[in-house]
Amino acid sequence: MTNFVDLALPGMLPVLNEECLDLAIKASLALKGKINHQIKFDRKHYFYSDLPQGYQITQKDHPIMERGKLYYFDRLNQQKSLTIQRIQIEQDSAKSFHDFDNYALIDYNRAGMPLLEIVTEPEIDHPEDGKLVVKEIQELLKALELSEANMEEGQMRCDVNISVRDNERGIQGNRVEVKNVLGAKFVEKAIEYELMRHVEMIEKGQNIVKETRRYDSINDKTISMRSKEQDPDYRFFQDPDLPCIIITPDRIRNVENKIKKTPFERKVEFQKQFNLDIIEVQNVFSSDKLIYIFEKLVDLNGANRLPKDIYNWIFVFVNGQVIKKDLNLFEIIQSNCKDGQYIADLIDLVKTEKLQILNAKDILYRIIDGDGRIPIAIAESLNMIKSDELNYNKIIDKVLEQNKITVDKIKQTGKDGQVMFLVGQTMKAINKKGDPQKIQQIIREKLGLK
Repeated sequence: MTNFVDLALPGMLPVLNEECLDLAIKASLALKGKINHQIKFDRKHYFYSDLPQGYQITQKDHPIMERGKLYYFDRLNQQKSLTIQRIQIEQDSAKSFHDFDNYALIDYNRAGMPLLEIVTEPEIDHPEDGKLVVKEIQELLKALELSEANMEEGQMRCDVNISVRDNERGIQGNRVEVKNVLGAKFVEKAIEYELMRHVEMIEKGQNIVKETRRYDSINDKTISMRSKEQDPDYRFFQDPDLPCIIITPDRIRNVENKIKKTPFERKVEFQKQFNLDIIEVQNVFSSDKLIYIFEKLVDLNGANRLPKDIYNWIFVFVNGQVIKKDLNLFEIIQSNCKDGQYIADLIDLVKTEKLQILNAKDILYRIIDGDGRIPIAIAESLNMIKSDELNYNKIIDKVLEQNKITVDKIKQTGKDGQVMFLVGQTMKAINKKGDPQKIQQIIREKLGLK
């Protein structure tokens, strides 16, 4: 339900929320910016249906922070930094719904609420990097516990500013703002659409209007909302109802003591600690739950498993089946794989050469499909456990005898292209319980191959 503040009814006066101030300081510290020790609030005047009081309370001249840095991995998986121009506290507007042809609906519930605005410098030069920056900010806000940052639920929104310059003709196009893009992938699509629109207009000699647009995710295009005013049209002046605020060093230190490492810093450390590629690190960091599972499996029961093995089992073997069957990766690991214990068991069985990797994967797929038995029990029931007493020579001799044509061809040509066929026939004869590398070695010796 809307209230007096939402609707900006006469007599409603603004009050600064102290927790909001501390959260803004926390974001400023995490982004390594310069915190201004004196801040003030200004009124920005413009008329639009989502702004009932006719002006927005913002910070034009003295924001919370200036000149920060956001570190992220770009589309080429290279470490990159983006300059944060400023962080400021603003008053939110109402939410507009443009789902109808002839009219729009407005929800005033959030009008008047405080929001944190992070303004970046125009340093992004590729749509995909725009998406990655938004994702990095989402992760940062979650880690700092500033917000759940779910864009689909409006907990975080993105305004995208796009301009195109024709270097050959020296033409600089006007800046266009796309408001309230709800999703990192939609940020990428909105930028792509606007870039194509701007380039097409410049090539036709048309003027790009400085305006505010919105992104239509259904039709994958942007739609004009209103012309873009110049600064003088906003008639900025200091809000007389809000005093200047002094941010003391003690307040900054108190907030700083509560800050943990940023997601980017954790990724860099994680990459060094476990010797993974950055793409692999990004996959692990797609969920805090997956980070927990990964770190748990490395040392579960003191086994000291290889991080690369754990990654492959989770994100190649398990996730491959999860995608095929449209399941949830973490839920499968938590329930079917007993919080990752069964994955650790399979890794250990392969490492100790009690189980072939192909058989281990077969057992994993059975577990994903609902077999609740422990891996060793499934392996024993399927006669998959390797025996140390297998008489390889006797079995291999029999396989070579049964495949004389293949053997003669190998001996005549000296080429080993069909050796793996003989290895496969041997493995089949012993129900895949043997060591394929050892079998290949014996076959090559018997055939006189190096």
